[in-house]
Formats: sequence, C-alpha cells, structure tokens
Amino acid sequence: MSAPLKARPTVYRGIAMRSRLEAHFAAALDSVADRDEWSYEPRAYADATGQYLPDFELCDSRFFIEVKPTREHALRAVDRARIVFSSEPDAIVSIVWPAADGGWDSISVTPEGWREGTSV
Repeated sequence: MSAPLKARPTVYRGIAMRSRLEAHFAAALDSVADRDEWSYEPRAYADATGQYLPDFELCDSRFFIEVKPTREHALRAVDRARIVFSSEPDAIVSIVWPAADGGWDSISVTPEGWREGTSV
C-alpha cells in the first residue's frame, strides 16, 4: 500500500492555502462567485470536543465549506465539522471532494446529522 499524498501548500490569487486541492476549489468558487463573496479559513470554532477551522465561508451567509480529497476523508470530518453549530446554530456546512465527473460531491452537515448529496 502506498503512503497517502501530502498536501502541498499553494498560493491562489495571493492567498496562501494549505493544499492544491483547496486552491482548485477556490478557482471553482471564483467561476460562480466574485472573490469578495467568499473567504478562506475565516475563523476557528471550538467546543468541548475540539476545534474546527472551516476551509471556506460564503460571506454574510454562515455557509461553510470543508474540502477533502475523498469521500472517506469527508465522512471522517463530519463530527469535527459539527463543532461550528455550538457557536453558529443556524450555519450550513458542506464537506466536498472531487467527483469522478470533474465536479464536486458533497455531504451536508446539520446539527441533527448529515446527508450525502450530488455533485455541486
């Protein structure tokens, strides 16, 4: 079994991002929204179970997006993503990963649980 690929820090439009995958998603966001409509790693959240730093926030909407390389990584991130609800109970959190068709598959996370979606 080969070792997992490590994230490579990348600068996208002057923003230092932790991985090329996040930069690729930022480019996808730019294709549907103006750059001033989203922010990268806007703020950290914490509760008794730990800390969570969402990758992206669509500004003024409390819609957070976490980018993961695979569905399996996304599933492992669900509990951590739910930390945001202790401070932002009305937030919306999506965890996305690259889809086979070139789009993005997603999981929608709510205070009550999660559900898998289609390509975004």
